Amino acid sequence: MWEGWEGLAVDLQAGLEPPEASMLNYEAVVACDAALLPRPLCVVGRGMGALAALMAARRVEPERLVLLDPWPPVTEPAGLRPESELALAECRSGIDVRPPTAPTLVLEGKIDRAEVVRWAG
Repeated sequence: MWEGWEGLAVDLQAGLEPPEASMLNYEAVVACDAALLPRPLCVVGRGMGALAALMAARRVEPERLVLLDPWPPVTEPAGLRPESELALAECRSGIDVRPPTAPTLVLEGKIDRAEVVRWAG
C-alpha cells in the first residue's frame, strides 16, 4: 500500500446471516475492524461497502476515506455472492449519513460485468 499505511480486507458478511443483515450490521463490522487497526487509518469501501464505510466513518474518524463505485451499485453479475435483501431495501428507501470529516476520494467507473466475473472467478 502506501508507506506508513497498512491494508486489511473486511468481509461485511462474516458472522452474519446475509438475508437478515442490515446496513447497521455492515457499519458495525467496518467500525469494529477499523478500531483495531493502527493509525493513520484509511477506510476504503466499494458498492454497498462504500456506504458502510461512509456510515462507519463517523464512529472511527479515519484520516482518509475512499469510496469506490458507491451505492447504488449496478446489478451484480452472475458468480458473485448474493446480497442482503434487507440491506438493499434500506438503501433503496434512503439512509441519512452525515458528511465525513476526513478528506474523501470518490471514484466511479463504468463496470464491465464480464470482466468482474472473470476477476471474481
